Amino acid sequence: MNISDYQLQLTQLQEEKKIWSSRAGSLKEQNDQVNQKLRSLASEENEWKAKQKGYQGEVKRWSKEVERQQKISDSYNSLAEVK
Repeated sequence: MNISDYQLQLTQLQEEKKIWSSRAGSLKEQNDQVNQKLRSLASEENEWKAKQKGYQGEVKRWSKEVERQQKISDSYNSLAEVK
């Protein structure tokens, strides 16, 4: 009787071990997927930061151009007023 109970428990524990092993594999796979997504997002974030830096440079460049054109316009307007 004890031996058959022991064998039954052993079989049940082996089945549980298989289930837990399967869950561990699934969790590892999910963890790998999450890590891949995090790497992808970090790469995309760096790309967007580089674009932002480029756009900010363009904004500065065009702001300076607007100022320069405004000064030229003011100079022409003042010359026109003198006449």
